[in-house]
Formats: sequence, structure tokens, C-alpha cells
Amino acid sequence: MIFSLDKLLEILVYLVAYGQIFISPYTKVEESFNIQACHDILYHSRDLDKYDHHQFPGVVPRTFLGPLAVSIFAWISKFLFNLSKLGTQYAVRIVLATRIVQCLVNFSTQLNKNPRYYGVKFWMMVLTVSQFHLLFYSSRPLPNIFALGLVLPALTGYAQQNTKRFVLFSAAAILIFRAELAILLGFMLIYHLAEANTIDRLKQTFISGFSALAVYVPVSVLVDSYFWRRWLWPELEVLYFNTILNKSGEWGVMPFTWYFYSALPRSLMTSLPAIFIFPFIARKSEVFKYLLPTLAFVFVYSFLPHKELRFIIYSLPLFNYCIAVVFATIWNKRTVSLKWKLGSYCVVLSLLANVALTLVMTFVSSINYPGGQALVNLHNLEKGNTNVRVHLDVASCQTGITRFLQANDNWEYDKTENMTNQELVDQFTHLLILKDDFNSQPMAIIKENFEIIDEVKGMDLIKETINFRFPRFSNSNSTIYVVKNKN
Repeated sequence: MIFSLDKLLEILVYLVAYGQIFISPYTKVEESFNIQACHDILYHSRDLDKYDHHQFPGVVPRTFLGPLAVSIFAWISKFLFNLSKLGTQYAVRIVLATRIVQCLVNFSTQLNKNPRYYGVKFWMMVLTVSQFHLLFYSSRPLPNIFALGLVLPALTGYAQQNTKRFVLFSAAAILIFRAELAILLGFMLIYHLAEANTIDRLKQTFISGFSALAVYVPVSVLVDSYFWRRWLWPELEVLYFNTILNKSGEWGVMPFTWYFYSALPRSLMTSLPAIFIFPFIARKSEVFKYLLPTLAFVFVYSFLPHKELRFIIYSLPLFNYCIAVVFATIWNKRTVSLKWKLGSYCVVLSLLANVALTLVMTFVSSINYPGGQALVNLHNLEKGNTNVRVHLDVASCQTGITRFLQANDNWEYDKTENMTNQELVDQFTHLLILKDDFNSQPMAIIKENFEIIDEVKGMDLIKETINFRFPRFSNSNSTIYVVKNKN
């Protein structure tokens, strides 16, 4: 064979990650800062006055180091292939996905070197492909995903018992992108030091830790102070906002156990029960090294009131390793007895069920960006028209619109909030507006002066097609209207 089975699976992981980009090419509001930063670096370079974050700074500052690194590689594609703006957004996400997948492959390759669990890399790759969230998020320009690109090499060093690699990558992830990773990687560091109980390992930890502190913090301060035009260390301000001020709850409060009853079951799908078998199959050292620190991280992080799956995305490869050990053990023993043979059937059924659920989630996600699709549709509808001034409402901007989609240099795009209805009528030829707002009584003057030329239903497509009320979005509509001024 030209390629081994493991190599073919690696290629498949890349293809699935890239496929998610093309199926769901737009981004959500959580990704706004980083995707806009990539655009501005690529298209405005040192002209900071045109940068989006100076016009719409957000609640807390974020680092430019991630967007800067990704933009360097995306620029190569933009230059070589003369990409359009939307094409460049694809390139940005492909660069990020490539980094994450390569790190996943390296991590699983290192874990595969354990002779006790033959074929664990195979099962980790299969699990990753069968599940939705990890590869879907792999190309999303979120601070958590930029951090994941450093956490995975840190975990590889952890598996190698390479203190220097583990500490340096861990410190970069914590100090630059996500300070809360000190919980997960801190628990792992405790085990790492206790595992060997040597002065050399402790010494290397301090040397690497202080070296990282002396390099990463100044680099972040210098680079980010330049882009933000004030002295700051972004991750310190984020940490202060989310933990000291405890204001993350302003974005919603979930029950303490939400990660355990909602986020992890949705992410790990039908393979989740294998985690409970892991302690009975794996060595005690493996349980203490991989499973317990991960569970402890999710537990401690549950004390923060606002919860999102992406906040614990780093736990998924570790949980998948535990599941892969169980699946590999069951599969390798399938000819030993009826018990193991039945177990192997359960493994196959679990993976098939995961794939079925992933296909459903992939479809749902593909229609979950009505704002982005509406703006693309408007460009197609008004192709050749240079006299377009379009206002983008909050709902549109939160569901897919980025500066990469503002593709016509002759058009004016405006996302100013709290404009009066009369200002919208007088100043704009087109509006992207939420259906509920357009049909509301306070917007009657808008309805009188604008006609609907297109609509993108988003999640409303599912609600109109299937007679089932989805609790998460049943109380609001997502349809975006594209409307044109009659005058």
C-alpha cells in the first residue's frame, strides 16, 4: 500500500475539518474579533485607523498574536492565488484547521507508542472523525482554538514526559490566550512532577516556566499594545473581567452541572459511556495521568456561571484518548470470548450512531449563519450596481457577517447600532434586518419604504419543516430579510 491505514485516517481527518469549512463558511459573533483582526492585518496592514476593533472595541481586549500568525500563512495563499475576500476568509480558516489537525495527529501518534494499547491512534482518529464538535471548531477563529493549537503540543510533551516542551507550550497557551488553562495544565503539572519525583524535573519546570514568563508576557504586551494603542496585557484584563469581577455571567448563566449533562454528551456522543469503563481497563497511572486531571478541570471550571462548550474544548482529545483505549482493548480481544465480541459490536454501533448524529449537526450548522448568507445573496442580486448603501443589523452581524464578506469596494457597509428608523430610510438603499424587527409595529415606516427582495431562514427552516419545538431557539425567529428601498 502507498499509504498505511493510519495515514489514510490522518488524511480523512484533514478532509473532514476542511469540509466543515466549506459547508459552514461563515462565522458567529464569538469569532468576530479574531476574524476581523485577520482581515485588517491582511488588508489594512499598518493603517490602524481602519481596524475594526477601534470602531467596535468589544468588552475586553484580545491578543493579536494568534491572528497575526495565521494571517502570515493566509497571506501566502492570498498572494499566490489572487484570492477574493471570501476566498481569503476560507484561507484563514484552513490555516487554523491545518494547525489543529496536525497537532491532534502528533498527539495521537505519541500516545500510540504505548505498547499496552495497540491501535489507540486508529481509534482516536476514527472517534475524532465520527464526532462533530472538535473538527467543526478546529477552523473557528476563537481564542480557545488558538489556545488549543498550543495545548495539544503541550499534551504531546506531557505524554513524552518532556518537561521543557510541556511547560513552554503550556505557558504560551495560558499567558497569551486562555489563563484558565492553568487549571487543566496545572493539575497535569502536579502529576508530571509527582510521577518522576526528581530534582531535575522540578528544576527544568522552574527554568522553563520563568523563561516563558520572561518572553511571552513582554511579547504579548509589546505586540498588543501596538495594535490597541495603549499599554496592556490582554489576557490579564480578560482574567480580571471573567474571574475577579465575575462578569462572564452577563452572557448567560448555566447550571453547575451543565458541562456534564449537556456539553460533554453532545461532544462525545454515544461513545461517552466508555469513559466509565476506562478506569477498569487502563492502568491506575493512566487514570491519574489523563482522566482525573481532565475531570477535575471540567469540575473546577463549572464554578464560573457562564458556560460554553468551547471553554472546555481542550478536554475532548483527552476524553477521546480514554475512549480510544477502551475501544482498542475491546476490539483487540473480540475473539477471546462472547463478552468481548458483543462489546466490539457496541463499538461499531457507537461509531455509526456518532456519524449519523454528526451528519444531522453538520446540516443544522450549515443553515445557522443567515446573516452571512444574506449578504452574499445581496451581492448576487445587485451585481453590477455600484450605488448600494447597506445597513447590517445586529442579528445579521452576529450570524455570519465579517469584513471579508464586504466584497464590493464601491458599496458602503454600515453596522452602526441604534439608528432611528427615519435615518435608515434616508441613508440606505438596502437593509439586512431580522424578520421579527421588520414586521414589528415600531418599524412600520421601514415596512412602508422598503420591499423584501430575499430572505434567509436560518434555523426557521427546520422549525417550518419539522413539527417539533427545539427548546434552544423555539422562542425567537432567525430569518433575515434583505430589503430594498423603494425610493
